[in-house]
Amino acid sequence: MSAKRIGILTGGGDVPGLNSVIKSVVYRGAEIGCEVLGICRGWEGLTHVDLKDPASRSRYIQPLNRANTRTIDRTGGTYLHSSRTNPTKMQKLPPALEGQQFSSKQSSKDGETSTHSKRIHSPTYFPAESSASAFRARW
Repeated sequence: MSAKRIGILTGGGDVPGLNSVIKSVVYRGAEIGCEVLGICRGWEGLTHVDLKDPASRSRYIQPLNRANTRTIDRTGGTYLHSSRTNPTKMQKLPPALEGQQFSSKQSSKDGETSTHSKRIHSPTYFPAESSASAFRARW
């Protein structure tokens, strides 16, 4: 069985206690044997990371562990930083995402869920519900 991963992304405005939540997830993840990764700079990090480029990975993906999160609950803001990127308002895909295939789920009126894939050809097509799937599929 492969190791499980937990990804943490902080988006929107900074709120009190956010760093405490990050620290708690990291500590609990360590207890149950999960690798915890922080997605830096909010939605910008998720939508702009190029996992094939080491510089991009180091800019947007940070392994989180007890050592580097031990004191983050003593500061305000978010340890992972935020950005003003809103994936629902993106006019075109970042270069790392162009032409990739993403699976998405759709629910019918009867509550049935189906999964299907869409090939993105248009630079203006970027559904918000696929952003999390994009990260999972590329990771």
